[in-house]
Amino acid sequence: MLRRGLNALATVSVALFPLFGPRPAPQPPDPTVIKPAPFKPGQRAAYYNPVFGRRFPDPMVLRVRRRYYAYGTHSGPLTRGVFPILRSRDLVHWKRAGYAFRRPPGFAHGRWWAPSALRWRGRYYLFYSVQSRNPGRMCVAVAVARRPTGPFRNRSVLDCGVSGGSIDPAPLVVGRRVYLYFARTDAFCKPFPSRCSIVGVRLSRNLLRARGAPRRLIGVDQPWESSLTYSIVENPWVVKRGGLYYLLYSGNDWKAAYGMGYATSRSPLGPFVKPESRPFLRARFGLFAPGGGSVVTGPRGKSWLVYHARREGPGYANDRRRSLHVDRLLVRRGRVRITGPTLKSATLP
Repeated sequence: MLRRGLNALATVSVALFPLFGPRPAPQPPDPTVIKPAPFKPGQRAAYYNPVFGRRFPDPMVLRVRRRYYAYGTHSGPLTRGVFPILRSRDLVHWKRAGYAFRRPPGFAHGRWWAPSALRWRGRYYLFYSVQSRNPGRMCVAVAVARRPTGPFRNRSVLDCGVSGGSIDPAPLVVGRRVYLYFARTDAFCKPFPSRCSIVGVRLSRNLLRARGAPRRLIGVDQPWESSLTYSIVENPWVVKRGGLYYLLYSGNDWKAAYGMGYATSRSPLGPFVKPESRPFLRARFGLFAPGGGSVVTGPRGKSWLVYHARREGPGYANDRRRSLHVDRLLVRRGRVRITGPTLKSATLP
């Protein structure tokens, strides 16, 4: 009887220890997150994420005067066209604007991924990745149109990689030169991470071919970029601020542990160095797998990151719906910071 009483007392003491014992030390604030503008009592949110709640993976936004055009990975049938386009005046309210292609190019077989648009010398260029019929790998190609909403016509295949292929192209204008960044993938990225990398190359004056061989810029070399199922860096986007080039990219499993990191360089083609060992954008606040982002200047002249993410609950996590999100981005002094991922914001872009 005494032994039972002592045992019971010990059990109660252990159970109560977390309540009355020493509390764990508070976690330091995440330095990669900008503190969002505070809400005043009774104030309504200026906008809510996602700003476009339907599927729109790998978003890229092009600003043309006072309008914005968003291009995203194609999912679903090709009966109406290829690569959905949205348009907006404020980065918050979006409407459908058709498709970039009325019909798929003949060389393409499927997997229409991550388009990026560029206005150059009065024309619009759409860089995109697609699985080719021959050699059967993912290839980066370029199409041209007279308007940002197309219709685009394919003009050239730029790169098909060596094994898994090339994906996720992103252009950058530096003076009179145009550079293209994209990811090279491989079926053996997990056991051999060195086979997966982000590369860059200067384009010809008409943007229809590469000038020389692509140069390797970054690879998989940080723990957060790998998991049991994925080991990859992809979806590059480069911006220049104050003489420094910032290479933003996504890493890890796009269905689960996805996030975004960055590297910096004094030259558009490197060498690039990753100044931090963790992603500046990762899952939090009920949002999963954020990534596939691009940077655009908002109506008030500030930088915003446009990216996709998934939400918890039925209709999101179950069908992997990657919707369009927007959050304030700060790029300066060799660092990248973000307010998100957020569900609501007190300030408009």
